[in-house]
Amino acid sequence: MKLNNIIVVPRHNRPTVQSKTDLELNFYNNGSYTDPYAISAVYVFKDTNASSAELGYTTNGIPEPLLDLDTSSSRYGLPKYDIVEDAVMTFHNIDWHRGQRDTTASDFSAGNFTGGVSGASGIYRTGVGQFACVLVPDASGIQPETSAVRSNEASAAGQYFDLWVVKNTETGAWTTYSNKFRLKNDVWVTTTEPLTLTTNTRLKQKYIEFGSTVDLTLETSFTSENRNIPVEVRDSFRESIIQNAAIRITKLNEEVGFTGQYEVSGYADTSGLVRITSDDTVIFNFDTNVLTTLAANDGFGTPRGVYQIQAKYDVLNERIYSKKFKVIVR
Repeated sequence: MKLNNIIVVPRHNRPTVQSKTDLELNFYNNGSYTDPYAISAVYVFKDTNASSAELGYTTNGIPEPLLDLDTSSSRYGLPKYDIVEDAVMTFHNIDWHRGQRDTTASDFSAGNFTGGVSGASGIYRTGVGQFACVLVPDASGIQPETSAVRSNEASAAGQYFDLWVVKNTETGAWTTYSNKFRLKNDVWVTTTEPLTLTTNTRLKQKYIEFGSTVDLTLETSFTSENRNIPVEVRDSFRESIIQNAAIRITKLNEEVGFTGQYEVSGYADTSGLVRITSDDTVIFNFDTNVLTTLAANDGFGTPRGVYQIQAKYDVLNERIYSKKFKVIVR
């Protein structure tokens, strides 16, 4: 996927310690994407065990040892003050003109992400209720509590926690949201024969009400035709393997007086806008209101009608085009 037109690897897509790892978090309120009032910081901690006891704590797969759970503490529910410097990376947004830290969620523009180490310590808003920070090798973050500059130390394979410190409403308390991700040294596997895959994609929607904005959802599954496929190769396909996904939307004119096809969105238009889930579902947010503007063009016809959806994506060394699906905007 892309952030500000820069390729990043989602947390579910087997990122390595050398990749730009996208740590996405989505916020919902009453069933809708909603911006929280403020995001203070995102802390990344290594998931430690007894062999890492030199830190003075172990997590063993749970985030509670990282949090201040003293009900009388002013940091109750937040990362402990005495271990924030143990975070292997910290993200927060800085307004360098004022020299102050911005926490208002709506100010975190994804357009500020450059992909380089100097612009990789921020939190970015990719859409309403959708935020991301990118773990970039050799980048540095600033500890909000101490203002200390610390380089990204997530350089070892293993499991990590990302702790998001968020204020959902202006009058609400700061809350910590804990998530997990795993970094790998590499994603190499070997086979003694070429790996062959059969793909199956289906479009979830059949009808869309005109005026609505919906997530076009294309569910994809893979099966291997190799009888002797090793277990480690089979396991590598339990997480997302789709790369460079895009979709094409075309109107199929079936109205009297209108013939042919009219492209609504091409692959180049959607390549940086589609999202891929951990189970290889391709999602594109489609606002049917744009069809009103297109209807003014000669030959398009009315906004309502039959549309054709096709996905394109890369898997291994193959460029896959899905079947063409019809959806009716009514």
